[in-house]
Amino acid sequence: MDIITLVQVVLRRWWLLVLLGLVGLVSAYVVSTSLPKHYQSTVTLQLNASAKSAFLPYTSETSPLVALAASYSEVLRSRAFGEVVVQRLQLPVSPDAVAGAIKAQQIPNTNILRITVQWDHPQDARQLAQSVAEIFISENLRRQQAQPGAQSRLAEMEESVRTLQTRIDVLAQQRNRLDQAVARGDLSRLAELKDIETRLSGFEASYANLLVEINRIRGGLDTAAILDNATPGAPAGDLPLQMALLLGLFGGLGVAVGVAFGLEYLGDALQGPEEVVAVCGSAPFAAVSHIGSRSRKGGEAQATTSPLVLLDDPRSPPAEAIRALRTNLRFATLDRPLGTLVVTSPGPNEGKTLIASNLAIAWAKEGKRVLLVDADLRRPSIHTLFGIENTCGFTEAIAGIADCG
Repeated sequence: MDIITLVQVVLRRWWLLVLLGLVGLVSAYVVSTSLPKHYQSTVTLQLNASAKSAFLPYTSETSPLVALAASYSEVLRSRAFGEVVVQRLQLPVSPDAVAGAIKAQQIPNTNILRITVQWDHPQDARQLAQSVAEIFISENLRRQQAQPGAQSRLAEMEESVRTLQTRIDVLAQQRNRLDQAVARGDLSRLAELKDIETRLSGFEASYANLLVEINRIRGGLDTAAILDNATPGAPAGDLPLQMALLLGLFGGLGVAVGVAFGLEYLGDALQGPEEVVAVCGSAPFAAVSHIGSRSRKGGEAQATTSPLVLLDDPRSPPAEAIRALRTNLRFATLDRPLGTLVVTSPGPNEGKTLIASNLAIAWAKEGKRVLLVDADLRRPSIHTLFGIENTCGFTEAIAGIADCG
C-alpha cells in the first residue's frame, strides 16, 4: 500500500479525524483543568562535612560529605522531621504530608544540597521551603548544643573570654598611665611598665586563643548554612494547557488514523476502480453517476433528474454513462453474444433497478427485443418506474398459475 492509498484511506473517513480530534482536545482540556495544580520551590544549603549532627550520630569515615548529604536527605523526608515542621509552623496537615512534599538532592562533586518543596500554592511552597531549611538548621544546632558537656564547655569559655576582656581593659589603662609617666621622664616606672606589658601580652594571647576555640566549636555545630533562599513557586511537572491540547489533538488524530485503517482492513467494500481491478482482475465497464438526485426548491423536494434518464433526459451524464456501459458490454461479448444479463449488488438500494431499467431502454432504442424481469420477490419496483400495475408476479409467471399475457 503506497502513500497515496494511505492518504485516500484516511481521507475517506475524514469525519473520524474531526470527531476523534475534537474528543482528544476536549479530553485534554478537561484533564488539564481538573487535575490539582502543584508548585515547587527550591532552597540551597551548603554543608559542613566536619560537623557532627545530633540527627546523625554515625557518618562514613571514607566519604563524610557524601554520607552527610545522603543522611540529610533521609532526615528531611522522615516523619520525625515532618512532625517538627508541623509543630513549629502549626500547619493544619499531617507530618506525612509535609515529609512527602520534601525532596533533597546533593549536587555531584560539591557540598551543595538542594531542598525542593512541592505544595498547592506558589507562595505557600516558597514559604514552606524557606521554613524547612531554617527549621532543619536551627533544630540540628539546638540538639547538638543539648549534648552533655557541649553547652557547659562553651559557656565556660565564654565566661573566660569576658573575664579576660575585663583584665585586659584594666591592664591597658595602667599601661597608658605608665606610658605617660615615662614619657614625662619618670624612668623609675619603666620596670613596672614592662611587667604590665608582659602580662597584657599574655592575656591578649589567651583571649585570642579562646575566641578561636569558640569559633571552632560554633563552626562545628553549624552543619549546614543557607546558600540561596527559596525560589518563587513554579509549576511542578504540569504540562502547560497549550501543550496538553496539542498532545490531545495529536492523540485523537492518531487514534482516528488507527481506527480508519482498522475499518479499512475489516471492511469488504470496494471503494474505487483500483480496488475493482485488484479483486476482479479487470477494469469496470462504466461509472454511472447518481440517478434521480433530489433538491429542495421553495421548501419542497423536487427531482432534478428522472430515474429513466434514457427516456426523459437522454443527453444527461447518467444517460451517456448507461450508453457507454451498453457499448462496453457489447464489445466484451463479441465472441459470445449476450443473451441474458443479471444486474445485482451486495445490498439493497444500490441502483440495481435503475441500471437494469435504463439498460433495457438503451437496447430497446437499438431495435432489439428486450425482456425486463424484476426478480426482487420482496420489494419489486420496476412496475412503479414504468407506471404499470403489478397484476402478475414473477413467481406466478414462472409457475404458470396466472395468465400474465
